[in-house]
Amino acid sequence: MSSKDLMELEAQEEYRQVYEVYLEMQDEFNRLVEDYEEDREIDREKCVIFFEIESDFHITSSIATNMSTKTPDWVHLVVQRDEMVNISARCQSGRVDLGESLQEALPDDALDKGAEAGGHRKAAGASMPEQYYSQFKDNFLELVD
Repeated sequence: MSSKDLMELEAQEEYRQVYEVYLEMQDEFNRLVEDYEEDREIDREKCVIFFEIESDFHITSSIATNMSTKTPDWVHLVVQRDEMVNISARCQSGRVDLGESLQEALPDDALDKGAEAGGHRKAAGASMPEQYYSQFKDNFLELVD
């Protein structure tokens, strides 16, 4: 698309289509934020929250960031299952090194099957075949102090 000004851009059909998807994604984000309080799994001792979402959009990182700003010392892991289990993790205070912890939590044999993890101290992600998720979760909780 190209335009000389905003009005010309907004008049284009392609812009309308993109904007409609944006609105749909925003509605989905708001729905998931509302579901967060009710549907999350909390480990109060470790200050870790797992939240599984079902969405047509890949918005795990946006949800994780949004939730983690409200409780910066807690670790928030937002999980979405597609062909793989995809996880976005956030801990705004950095009390847990998420990049390192997510890598260490992967079961050894998962790497041979396409699993991966990494990132930074405060923000990281992981992806793995479904059969490794339960062990990953247990390993991660063992690593967190």
